[in-house]
Amino acid sequence: MTETQFAQYLARKVHTAGSQRELAQQLGVTQAYLSQVLRRKRPASRRLLTALGLKKRPTEIVAA
Repeated sequence: MTETQFAQYLARKVHTAGSQRELAQQLGVTQAYLSQVLRRKRPASRRLLTALGLKKRPTEIVAA
């Protein structure tokens, strides 16, 4: 999964959850951090990826 695909995946998760705040709470991160990841201002942390059931390889994000 490319970074663009990950951002789209995360946006769909937000839509399903109903809001960034709700998804952030479900994932154990702040809404501000989630927003920054969605806008690609910050990279996804290992904690966020783990909460989503994903892991990061050097060049891509894959299902765990």
